[in-house]
Amino acid sequence: MLSSSLPRQACPFSSSYGSELLIGLLVPPVLGGIWIAQGLADGLIQAGLVSEQIFRGERLPNLNMTADSNQ
Repeated sequence: MLSSSLPRQACPFSSSYGSELLIGLLVPPVLGGIWIAQGLADGLIQAGLVSEQIFRGERLPNLNMTADSNQ
């Protein structure tokens, strides 16, 4: 009964602080993941544009087909 009459001290990591701490710890990895995904998407777009420029001027070769009926 003595322990119930003593005031309880608030723990700094109680449920309200724990959720804030958890959110605070999870925000940087989420933002980093978004930043990396955006960079990857931009890189893939640039690679697609470069490959389009490389293959733009490339055509099938002309075949020299003569109409020789003696063959």
